[in-house]
Amino acid sequence: MGLAQFVSAEHEDSGEVAVVVAEDWRRAGLATQLLRRVAAEALSFGFRHGYADILRDNTAAIELARRFGAEPGPGPHGLMLKRVTARLELEPPRPYY
Repeated sequence: MGLAQFVSAEHEDSGEVAVVVAEDWRRAGLATQLLRRVAAEALSFGFRHGYADILRDNTAAIELARRFGAEPGPGPHGLMLKRVTARLELEPPRPYY
């Protein structure tokens, strides 16, 4: 089970993305599917950019954000967080394995 949401932010074309997936469902692709759906919904309402603040040691979440084209940077609320930002797209680029 999981949940994703997009909340408009300080800029009119951007918003904050949040995703949570139950521990038993992790590594099953659910977060990827949720992010694709929430990005499509946000785009349909005119949003073009999204961001998320992620704990800096949550390497799985940071790597997932990178697969969606997000660039990690310093978090605005201290050293424990990284902020990832990305341009919203209907189909994010697929990683090359």
